[in-house]
Amino acid sequence: MEHRLGRLPAHTLIGTDSPGAEASWVVGITWWSAVVGGFQMSFVIAVPETIAAAATDLADLGSTIAGANAAAAANTTSLLAAGADEISAAIAALFGAHGRAYQAASAEAAAFHGRFVQALTTGGAPMRPPRPPP
Repeated sequence: MEHRLGRLPAHTLIGTDSPGAEASWVVGITWWSAVVGGFQMSFVIAVPETIAAAATDLADLGSTIAGANAAAAANTTSLLAAGADEISAAIAALFGAHGRAYQAASAEAAAFHGRFVQALTTGGAPMRPPRPPP
């Protein structure tokens, strides 16, 4: 029976450095491939603590970006015209429309980000071993 075990590159997402990983940033998930009896099988090794830390880091990053977007919203969505003429008013309206479009896209990105963080948080939980009673 033939046995070979080879390490595939670590999956690159966002997280912490993993010793020996071929990528500089990993989430604690590493794929292994083995050939046993002529059949190739894949294995996944996940480190729940690393996944939880990555989820926390991403949640903090999302909060920072949301705060910056909220602070910039008033200044980017309702601009005063530089002059009293209609050209200045049209340009201010155009830039205001771009600001509102950015805020709408940012809200969609924040919603996706929230779902991604939630998926990391809940997806890593089943892999955590149960804690012994005190």
